[in-house]
Amino acid sequence: EPNYLATGLNGKPALRFDGSDDLLRVQDPAAFAGLDALTVFIVAEGDELEEYDSLISQDGSGGSIGWLFGKQEGANMRWLLKGTDAGDESAFSQDLEAPRIWTLAYGNGARLSYADGTAKTSSNDSGALSGVSDPGLSIGGHRSGNGFDGHAGAAVSEILVYNTALTNAERRRLEGHLAHKWGLAGNLPATHPHKDTA
Repeated sequence: EPNYLATGLNGKPALRFDGSDDLLRVQDPAAFAGLDALTVFIVAEGDELEEYDSLISQDGSGGSIGWLFGKQEGANMRWLLKGTDAGDESAFSQDLEAPRIWTLAYGNGARLSYADGTAKTSSNDSGALSGVSDPGLSIGGHRSGNGFDGHAGAAVSEILVYNTALTNAERRRLEGHLAHKWGLAGNLPATHPHKDTA
């Protein structure tokens, strides 16, 4: 299981995942299954992510169900969604080793991803996210066959999951809140409405 560090990310508390076998399983997995909209915020530093490691996943990567967010190849991150109308994977280049606020939004006909409030991917997409309630939502890895794989070497301070596609104003407000809470306001672009104050 991950270790609690009082100064694990940007001098603030975090759970440290060792990249070997640490995994955190979320209770009440049925609450995350079969959603038709989703917004996820992740405050993390993936300083030891290897290719195809996952920061967060719902059911896994190898089959025909679920979604995940983690590293792809090289310096690319990926957001994989199975069962929607668009292609499975959205990937973008981003420095993985620095503390960041990642935002993933799905719903209202779109799939969007952001790093520190800056748009990284945008595509048309719709349909219910396929997924079953077992094994549910996992932090620090993903399902692979009958076990788990893709264990992330990362420090994770906060994850928020909403079962709706938040508006741009709501998303920005939460990005600002998280940025000021975790000392990451300097990462937000100058045009972000909550850069100077949450």
